[in-house]
Amino acid sequence: MRAERRIVGLDFSGAATAGRTIWLAEGRERRGMVAIDSCRSALALPGGGAMRTLALPAVIRHLRSLGPAVVGCDFPFSLPVGLDGAFDSRGWRGLLTDFPARYRSAEAFRDACRTLCNGRELRRLCDFEAKVPFCAWNLRLYRQTWHGIAEILRPLVLEADAVVLPMDEADPTRLWLVEVCPASFLKRIRLYESYKGRSADQRAMRETILSRLVADRLLAPPSPQIERTLLDDVGGDALDAAIAAVITWRNHKDGTLDKRPRTEAEALEGRVYF
Repeated sequence: MRAERRIVGLDFSGAATAGRTIWLAEGRERRGMVAIDSCRSALALPGGGAMRTLALPAVIRHLRSLGPAVVGCDFPFSLPVGLDGAFDSRGWRGLLTDFPARYRSAEAFRDACRTLCNGRELRRLCDFEAKVPFCAWNLRLYRQTWHGIAEILRPLVLEADAVVLPMDEADPTRLWLVEVCPASFLKRIRLYESYKGRSADQRAMRETILSRLVADRLLAPPSPQIERTLLDDVGGDALDAAIAAVITWRNHKDGTLDKRPRTEAEALEGRVYF
């Protein structure tokens, strides 16, 4: 049953033109590796477009069409337990339910968190564990956090299309959503160097990362077309989606995703898989 579940890596963006920088890498396990058979931006999804207002609904529709797949998403799923008022007796579900009403925009979300923390960037315990680069409302991440929680997680979970792990039970009939961090993975394998950009050195680093994934038998050698996509995307988003798929597959194969929260904090904050 593990091998049958489709594996998806979602590199997310909350930018106004998010359709160009949201990428999905999809595949299945083959011969003990994840084999990617599709890698495309939200711009290329049916009904998608460059603008966020078109891209996010297209992503939702596509994820709903996958059935019982497992999707590794590169954005924060929750907030720190130390943030005043973040959680009530309903726990993480309460945060998810109230999120767009409590924080009416990405900018309002960042402002509120900065005010509550006196400008500090408070991190979750899972952020420390995974050594993620930024907190949920960092200037480079806050749009991803707000749009990811409000416009991806919330509709999929509240309309019963998906469960979020490890907070929810791993219902085998539904879509599974997990939080992953490609940057944390690259730190772990000591390849966290500049690979996003147009320079020859940055392309060479994308080639190095891809070669390492294949050499370590985490990723099946991609087709020439998909390899070009992963290397030619100068923003590194296509490659990040592939890394997200690798992380997702590896944890799924090991049975890590099926495990319930290890602590009370993890039941609220979630877990970053890497």
